[in-house]
Amino acid sequence: MSNENEFLETIRPYSNRLLTSPEDRLNFGSDWTRLPSDPLAIAFPSTASDVCQILKACLQYKVAVVPSGGRTGLCGGAVAGNKELVLNLGRLNAIGAVDGANRSIRVQAGALNENVQQVCSQNQLQWPIDLASKGSCMIGGNLATNAGGLRVIRYGMARRWVSALQIATMGGSLIELNHGLEKNNTGFDLLQLMIGSEGTLAVITEATLKLAPKPKESTVLLCALESLADLMRVLEKCRSAPFEIQAFEFFSQKCLNAVVNKLH
Repeated sequence: MSNENEFLETIRPYSNRLLTSPEDRLNFGSDWTRLPSDPLAIAFPSTASDVCQILKACLQYKVAVVPSGGRTGLCGGAVAGNKELVLNLGRLNAIGAVDGANRSIRVQAGALNENVQQVCSQNQLQWPIDLASKGSCMIGGNLATNAGGLRVIRYGMARRWVSALQIATMGGSLIELNHGLEKNNTGFDLLQLMIGSEGTLAVITEATLKLAPKPKESTVLLCALESLADLMRVLEKCRSAPFEIQAFEFFSQKCLNAVVNKLH
């Protein structure tokens, strides 16, 4: 890119930090896949308006963009391998108050999943998308990847638990989708189009999340089974039992042996 310095100076006023060192580019340009990365730079906007200005500049200078959050994915979706600009949304991390009447909460894309859960828990509510990486993954990434998480068997995927999105387009426009409406049958559902699109259509900057009541109590059962067929029979029995399944997972003997060997 012949005008690389010009581009970087154009976006610098809209980035709280602008990292270009080899170490930073290697760190922020990849995810848990550890696939090779080679981004141009890493920008850290602090507002949705900053995101819009950076995207406008990227369009003007023809620089590809990789939206980035906690980078906990294992599919390579946050890997910047060809001089893209990494747009890290970690500074857009505000969490609003719980709306008890609508059972919802407004959060920015960089809010950590765990922090959102803690705020909701104070009101005996929860955002049901619970992940092992909740201490580092961000809501924007959860929605951009349509995350399922540990309790998907009970609550489904992330797209079921969103009532509004604010998105920034590549042209620099900020658009509100659905405005948190419970009932809306007006034409195409662009909100659902954005969820799971992994930043290919627009960048999610804010979201209104639907909340569910927290379970009053829970019990963990660990069953030793001899085959996958037995596993499916247990699942069938649990689903017809007089209780709700929150999560249902299994691990093999080989996996257990690896864990035991690691811990000892």
